[in-house]
Amino acid sequence: LSAPTPPRAIKIFCFEKALEYFVKLLHDLDIICSYSLDPSLEAALLFVVKFQKSQPDLVSRAHLQVNHKMLHDSA
Repeated sequence: LSAPTPPRAIKIFCFEKALEYFVKLLHDLDIICSYSLDPSLEAALLFVVKFQKSQPDLVSRAHLQVNHKMLHDSA
């Protein structure tokens, strides 16, 4: 049996591009994880706007959504 094919075309990066992508991903995740759990709506909105300006990838944006959901569920 062969593995299922992805629903869209994928790009295979060369080693240097893959390393750059991974470093940026770690940087984005570090920014998200360093965010304080300040319940202020204004502070949260400013953080999201500033974070989106860095054009994060899907993994980082998904992690931000999970953190936001966990914050709402605990309130």
